[in-house]
Amino acid sequence: MRFTDGKLSKMETIVTKKGDWLFDPPNTLKWAKTEDWGVIPEAKRDTRAVIQAAADAYLDIFKDKSVKVPWGTPCARLEGGSYTGKGAANDSCNVGIPNNIDLVNRRYVIDETVGTVDVFLNFGGTTGRPDSHEFRIESGKIRFVHTMTVMT
Repeated sequence: MRFTDGKLSKMETIVTKKGDWLFDPPNTLKWAKTEDWGVIPEAKRDTRAVIQAAADAYLDIFKDKSVKVPWGTPCARLEGGSYTGKGAANDSCNVGIPNNIDLVNRRYVIDETVGTVDVFLNFGGTTGRPDSHEFRIESGKIRFVHTMTVMT
């Protein structure tokens, strides 16, 4: 949301439905409810810059495999309704990322109190698909990634 002179001047949303990337609302709810996205104690919070940098590293690796992503452990990805985690201490988000994909036109919504950033973007270049990648960052490391991509 963007406010101008105390009034809402812009709002972006993304809505997925049947036929979109791994669309499965019951599974999305099931897995999201198992994760801790609670408030991070003030002394342990990352800055906005650290949170955004972690998200950008993840998004940049789609195009440039030399990027060093700050993977946390455990870490789980929720893509549509598909979940990579098993509840194990060694769960990883580094379980395969497509090659040579531009993730552009990034717009960020950052909340340092819960260590999150939601990035609205175009998946696959300037005319790519509408997409949202939301991240939970703890101590500069990625703990959770949630994605929604419009395919239809």
